[in-house]
Amino acid sequence: MKQLTSYNRVAGYLNKIFDLLNEHYFEGELVRPTITIQSTPKAYGHFSTRPDTWVSVTGNSFEIFGKKIDDNKALGIFDFEAIRDYSHHHNSCFLGDFDGMKIVGFKSQFSNSLNNDLPFIKVEKGFGFKDNNSIEGVHYKNFYGTYLIGPLLILNPDFTEYLLKQLAVNYKMAYYQDLKKAYLVRLQEFQSYEKLAEFKH
Repeated sequence: MKQLTSYNRVAGYLNKIFDLLNEHYFEGELVRPTITIQSTPKAYGHFSTRPDTWVSVTGNSFEIFGKKIDDNKALGIFDFEAIRDYSHHHNSCFLGDFDGMKIVGFKSQFSNSLNNDLPFIKVEKGFGFKDNNSIEGVHYKNFYGTYLIGPLLILNPDFTEYLLKQLAVNYKMAYYQDLKKAYLVRLQEFQSYEKLAEFKH
């Protein structure tokens, strides 16, 4: 095998692997994804092949890990299903709880999911899953998937520190105090709303 000395070569091999798995397990029905190669974890998703593998996925991208998206097969790692509705675009603020931490964020989506038995966040204000409005996202071991955008890690510095501890990473967050101040202002604002700003169009 040739050495993987360039990003283009790595992406090429990843595409070949995807095509083989797609053909073998899904009869070629999955659409080839866009592959972004990053050297360090970023806000919108990261996958590591180290023994302490973890995955964080935000926005609609986490739907690919479910059973299906409309009538299209997905990876089937989890049992939830996604339904798209392009005639109703949903935007809202969000407030929830994960392991005693308040999670804030925003949602902007044309789709929703149902049949989720591995919730990530308990909803306090805003929208959750289509068939269970009290839960949001998927959490299983080191997998964290959510419709929330923001970006999630920047808006929730305590949750980011929690993830860093789970990864046993000795890293001090830059501008933590400033991020925490902004988080507390947003949290107080979200908690004060009788009903969070939400609209569909």
